[in-house]
Amino acid sequence: MPQGTKDTAHPGPGEIHRRIVESYAQILEGRLEDALELIDPEVVDHRGGTQGDHRGREAWRQKWERMSAGSAFHDVSVTIEQNVVS
Repeated sequence: MPQGTKDTAHPGPGEIHRRIVESYAQILEGRLEDALELIDPEVVDHRGGTQGDHRGREAWRQKWERMSAGSAFHDVSVTIEQNVVS
């Protein structure tokens, strides 16, 4: 691929991170499915504590649904100042 050309079919980790941050707006707009498409189907969410690890998109769906039902997503603003990808 020529230098400076973006591979839109296979975005890198930095692009995926940016899209996930943007997906919070999608969740607020009721577009949870669009946001979940960015999550790896085999994801492991290391929440820790008594909850332990949660696996798969369904775990993220449940987490985001709980958060959006409460006040966790209201008046949220995110700025990515640095994204380190290796």
